[in-house]
Amino acid sequence: KSLSVYGELHRFLPVLSHQQGFRVTEMAVKHHPRQFGKSKFGMWRFFSGFFDLMTVMFLTHFKARPLHVFGMIGAPIFLLGNLIEAYLTVGWFMGVGIRNRPLFFLGILLIIVGIQFIGTGLVAEMISAGFSENMRYSVRERIE
Repeated sequence: KSLSVYGELHRFLPVLSHQQGFRVTEMAVKHHPRQFGKSKFGMWRFFSGFFDLMTVMFLTHFKARPLHVFGMIGAPIFLLGNLIEAYLTVGWFMGVGIRNRPLFFLGILLIIVGIQFIGTGLVAEMISAGFSENMRYSVRERIE
């Protein structure tokens, strides 16, 4: 009851349970072969399961530190934009015009997108800090 499972996340109950502090074990189950109908497992379920796996990985690894995700994406984009602009600046000092070069605008775009990713990570960090104060937890045993 303390697990929040939605969508197709029931496939990952052991991982989600372990993250909440529960002990997880495997039990042998006898499966009977299908007698009627045919399997509904197809490519759509594969893609759906893949996205659910990405959701679980995100929730288990980065739920408390979203800036790590957005920073890992935003920092390289920001650095690439700065490298492009540095290259163009060196060229400008050597007398090469940069006014009508698309690379100039690409560099500026990458810098802005990188800053936006990092800013989004900071906002998400503030939001998760507000939620972490109210996080629910379970007590396994009480010692008196």
